[in-house]
Amino acid sequence: MSLRMRRGSQPTGQAQTFGPLLGAQWVRDHAVPGAVTVFAGTAGVDFTQLNPANSQATNQAAISNDTTSKVWWPKGTYATAGTGFNTKAGQEHRLEAPAGAARSAANSAVLPASGVYCMQTQPGGGESIKGGLFQSATSYGIVNNGSGVTVEDGVYELCSTGILIQSNSMSIRRSVFRSNTRYGLSQSTGANLLVENCEIKDNNTAHNNPELDAGGLKFGGQAVTYRSNWSHLNYGMGFWMDYAFGSHIIEENVQEDNGKGGIFYEKGTGDDEGTASAVIRRNYCKNNGSLSGFAAQQIIASRCDGAALGGTGFEIYLNYIDQTDGYGAALYLHDTVSSDETNKARVHDNDIWMRGSALGICGATSADSVHIFSGAADNQFTTNHYHIPNTTAARWLWNGVPGGTNKTFSQWQALGKDTAGSVVLI
Repeated sequence: MSLRMRRGSQPTGQAQTFGPLLGAQWVRDHAVPGAVTVFAGTAGVDFTQLNPANSQATNQAAISNDTTSKVWWPKGTYATAGTGFNTKAGQEHRLEAPAGAARSAANSAVLPASGVYCMQTQPGGGESIKGGLFQSATSYGIVNNGSGVTVEDGVYELCSTGILIQSNSMSIRRSVFRSNTRYGLSQSTGANLLVENCEIKDNNTAHNNPELDAGGLKFGGQAVTYRSNWSHLNYGMGFWMDYAFGSHIIEENVQEDNGKGGIFYEKGTGDDEGTASAVIRRNYCKNNGSLSGFAAQQIIASRCDGAALGGTGFEIYLNYIDQTDGYGAALYLHDTVSSDETNKARVHDNDIWMRGSALGICGATSADSVHIFSGAADNQFTTNHYHIPNTTAARWLWNGVPGGTNKTFSQWQALGKDTAGSVVLI
């Protein structure tokens, strides 16, 4: 056992060894929409200008007949009779808005809708949508149907789901998804999704079952990059990947105070190039899992087969994980039946704080399969750094071997886990 004595926690105001490189507060401070202003040039010549005083039909006709590929939405409420507006492929839409998330019809273009969506992109794709305040009482802020769509600097609130993603190569930046009744964002299909510098807050206000289909966000596509986002106070998962194949990057995020798991990576496989199926690195995860039950950990990887299709494994590393009593466990690997196995997990070089009295809060678990614990599964914990109040408590979990479920650090190392890891007393 490597044992050191030290007091304290993650430093601030300097480059971090673990968690986001510039610190958790930097991520929070930069998850803010920017201002959106009018295009250069003359309305009617260089761009099409809408009018919130006009009917929905008049404004929709202006969008459909636009020949400039630029549409300006001045501040005000763009009332609809139900379902909202349809873009044209390749258009840039600018919806007036100030910097920050404090938006209303007095300073922003507001799109309310009581139908399926406030705005829908087209199969031809290529649209850019910037700014605005989207409010859809019954459904989606934006439904994305086309490839290559960019969404920036918007606020999505009081919708069922802020944005529904169902196409490829979408980028979402500097936007706020708050107080939506089911999800902030949801992806049903598609590949090469980028979400960065966004705030995902207080979603699933209807308190739908968070173990089924509700929470901060849920992605089910391929090759997702989720970077430098702040997800907090959601009634459910802060981040959820489900049936998510390919090489994903989940990095530099702050996931805190979510009712279920901070990061829940589920049902992933190695991709057909044989690369790792996911990289989960440099995230800050704290005080998630207050609702307890399944998938209420700071980080959990469940039924993730890093060996499928020749994959070389998936990695969880350089994360800052902070757990205490009243919240979910620190970090788990999980699988169920033999057809849903977790293989080739590489959990290494994480900074894991286990402050309370709970036992068995870091390791691997399975209700009905012993495969995850086998040598064939090749799931590895190496060179992780743990902070604990004492060395006598059995805080590590490996329940597929003789001798009991929970392990002390010495017993954990005797299983070949973290033989070069360390324990710090706090």
